[in-house]
Amino acid sequence: MWEQFFDVNKILDELEVNNDIEKLIDFSFGYGTFTIPESKRINGYVFTILRMF
Repeated sequence: MWEQFFDVNKILDELEVNNDIEKLIDFSFGYGTFTIPESKRINGYVFTILRMF
């Protein structure tokens, strides 16, 4: 759903999320729109801190 509001790949490119990264912290407030694509780009682990309202 949220993919229609963001160009996730472009944002991750701008943030230089790539396979040089071994550990990434994702401060998550949603449905994993960025978390799954991040995990496919890096060479390691994505640690997600989930904020529930």
